[in-house]
Amino acid sequence: MKPTKYQKMDESDGQMLIRIAKKFVALFIIIFLFDFLIDVLSTLLDYFIEFVHLVIEFFEYSLESLLEYFLESMPYESEIILVNFVLLITAYLLFRLYFNMPRLYRWLSRWIKAAWLRHKRKKMAYWKSLSLIRKIKIMTTYGVGIVCILFFVTL
Repeated sequence: MKPTKYQKMDESDGQMLIRIAKKFVALFIIIFLFDFLIDVLSTLLDYFIEFVHLVIEFFEYSLESLLEYFLESMPYESEIILVNFVLLITAYLLFRLYFNMPRLYRWLSRWIKAAWLRHKRKKMAYWKSLSLIRKIKIMTTYGVGIVCILFFVTL
């Protein structure tokens, strides 16, 4: 049988503490290693942009070589042809994006609102189903976590 992940309703007090503690550890790491995380993310973004640039250069060189071979053109001429072609495609795509922007905005805003409402209903149903003792335990755990984070931040 495939083991199922426990539901929040079925978790013990220890499991609840571990679940909430994981959230605060992640928050602690984000707060205190913010510079490091920004450096790592910017480095990864730089590597990704470099990789995309290399891929674009590969295709550009390949297309220029094909144009030079089939049209018997000079490298400068094939580069001009390729740049004009890319500019035409970019202008067409921007034109289509401009006219589809209101529809995309409506779709995205509806999708975000629907996702937010689903999340809110799920959390409200979970909160309403808890007993008073469980609510007090959860609020105390979050309170202690916030106090610990604030203590370390202001230290």
